[in-house]
Amino acid sequence: MRERGALAYTQLPMEDLDAFGLLKFDLLGLRNLTLLDRLQKDTFSKTGQHLSFNQLPKDDKKTMKMLASGQTAGVFQFESAGMQSVLRKLKPSQFEDIVAVNALYRPGPMDNIDTFIRGKRAPENITYLHDSLRQTLSLTYGVMVYQEQVMQVAVQVANYSLADADLLRRVISKKDKDLLLQEEERFLAGAVTSGYDQSVAKQLFEWILQFANYGFNRSHAVAYSLIAYRIAYFKAHFPGIFYAAYFSMISGDLERMKRAAAEMKRGELSILGPSVNNSDYTYAADERGVRFPLQSVAHVGGNIAKAIVSERKENGRFRNFIDFCRRMKPARMQRNQLISLIRSGALDEWEQHRAVLLASIDRAREYIDFEDDVGALFKSRDEDFRYAEREPYTQHEKLLQEKEATGFYLSGHPLDEYVHLFQVQKPKDIGEVSEEHHDQYVWIAGTLETMKPIRTKNGQSMAFLNLSDDTGRIEVVVFPNVYRDMKDELIEGELLVVYGRVEGNANRIKILAQLTQLADHAKAESTSSLYLKIPEHLNSTKTLSAIKRQLRNHSGFAGVKVYHESKRKLYELDASYHVHIKKELLERLTLIVGEENVVKK
Repeated sequence: MRERGALAYTQLPMEDLDAFGLLKFDLLGLRNLTLLDRLQKDTFSKTGQHLSFNQLPKDDKKTMKMLASGQTAGVFQFESAGMQSVLRKLKPSQFEDIVAVNALYRPGPMDNIDTFIRGKRAPENITYLHDSLRQTLSLTYGVMVYQEQVMQVAVQVANYSLADADLLRRVISKKDKDLLLQEEERFLAGAVTSGYDQSVAKQLFEWILQFANYGFNRSHAVAYSLIAYRIAYFKAHFPGIFYAAYFSMISGDLERMKRAAAEMKRGELSILGPSVNNSDYTYAADERGVRFPLQSVAHVGGNIAKAIVSERKENGRFRNFIDFCRRMKPARMQRNQLISLIRSGALDEWEQHRAVLLASIDRAREYIDFEDDVGALFKSRDEDFRYAEREPYTQHEKLLQEKEATGFYLSGHPLDEYVHLFQVQKPKDIGEVSEEHHDQYVWIAGTLETMKPIRTKNGQSMAFLNLSDDTGRIEVVVFPNVYRDMKDELIEGELLVVYGRVEGNANRIKILAQLTQLADHAKAESTSSLYLKIPEHLNSTKTLSAIKRQLRNHSGFAGVKVYHESKRKLYELDASYHVHIKKELLERLTLIVGEENVVKK
């Protein structure tokens, strides 16, 4: 052991340290504690309410409702898609529920989560190995969750002291066969002395062994869950303040920010675009959500962001583009910084659109320099400045520039123009696809970011895609049988719709594509219809069943109408039977009803 300043430290393994009789402490640094501190301060600053952590209501209904909905982005220990799925099933109603699920959600004890949930939903159906365990396990619905429960059972059943019960816990975790045998003999003897039947005592010990292998320390679970609960409380009651603090904490982690932004959108909040008159240096709470900070605009940086905010606070809001350029001249704002601010939408509140402002940068600077040179001789007005003339950018061009400058689509999304198309098949947000959708077929839509074509061992071509929307990114696998027909639809940078089967777990989710199609092509196909006629001589029930089976296997956006000849009636099938019209589908339908009864319009 050596000493550096006042700090003693060692490189001994913990087992050797323990043998010397020294006590080992694990000190865990958490950014979430900093987040909590900011939430408390910002809440006081914005609302005047000083909320003491120790005085927060323990089982707050609004907080529990939010946790039960799985809207837990930014909540310590409860952020993962898997944990969100568990929370939606569990519907926690009290603090002890989240403590227990926090302890259970790890390899091993995960297998008992469903038992725990069933016990919560129907406590009258809980069974105990022995009725004397009811008091110890009732809080966790009959499931042994904590190491302390192992110790309690040993004390209660086999007359262990608490110190001996802790030694039992350690022996079980180390899996020393000789020591385990000794402890089993001692446990059985103590249980029989306490009046338990030998066979019941044996069952109890085996049960303890099973659960103690993964038992979690309750004090740890409570400490972690208390941090999580406090964060969740602020999020439920002050969402704008929470998201502003959370985004500031994870700034730069675009995937986590996208997931949180998607969650905000579902809660009817949004990330508001940067503004030289409204944005702060960091993310700031707003009535409608969170205002994007100036320092996070590409190329702007901290110094210029601070200079803008400082100038605005000292001398008032910027009146127009010329006023902004004039007042920011002493800060030596670079041309590329001004370009990024314009492209991000930070100067949108004035009458001139972005294309005009970008084209007017050099003209504006010359105008201001001229003012400085001859200002004593001529009195100029901002209205005297003549902007360059340019056609406005298209919405798509504006959005691409926004994304480049901020990492986000803030004033809209390229998929917005397909909103009517998506009312047909209702694609999921990519960020919502999780392991709970495993083996289900889903629609998604997004930008094809990257494509990696490869050849299989058999020499067939296939591809791996990365698709993203404003909620996240996902891998899409296009196997050879699909790739052959769809390869011309796979263009990097283009908007794509995908239909396929979800595969994966909490660590990795992917979609095995059955259909990939350019959004523009899907939009065009949605104006088409497939007409089918069931001839009088065919069994209508069997024929319709066969038709529907083929339609479901070729899901897409073209509507389907079926004319029943014997009933002389035309039926329009619902959106679940809309199809992607291709040669294979037409051939199979022809075999069912005949070529003359299959018409594409």
